[in-house]
Amino acid sequence: MDCLPHGKSLSMMLLDGVHLANVFAGLYTFQELWNMPSEVSR
Repeated sequence: MDCLPHGKSLSMMLLDGVHLANVFAGLYTFQELWNMPSEVSR
């Protein structure tokens, strides 16, 4: 593993990117679900 630091860091960056994308997607959908009932009730 230590002989391939570039590939390891690249895969870690990719995993971090996917994780951040999932977090942002989750926060966005959560806000949509949070705002939807209030807009419907008005």
